[in-house]
Amino acid sequence: MAHLSSLPVRRLYVRTGAFMILGLSLGLDAALDLWVGESGILLWIVVFSGFLTVVGAAYEALTGDPDEHKINGYWLALIIFGALLTLTGFGIQLTGLAG
Repeated sequence: MAHLSSLPVRRLYVRTGAFMILGLSLGLDAALDLWVGESGILLWIVVFSGFLTVVGAAYEALTGDPDEHKINGYWLALIIFGALLTLTGFGIQLTGLAG
């Protein structure tokens, strides 16, 4: 993955940004389900875990050392792909195109 190794942004920030996208899209999706009247402990767990994912990623981005952060380009691409896929699914569900 030569193109991921030449990113102008440090890999730490790309990875934590992808985890923030994951946390936000999953947490907001569950929060919107709660907002429209659905209920259940699993929805609350997803909201809480999405919030904790965002907080944990932000903390890592603020306190982590970008020079010490090493991640394989393939794993980074997989994390980015997962974040984009989750965000796409959230957007499709939000627009009502899912059915």
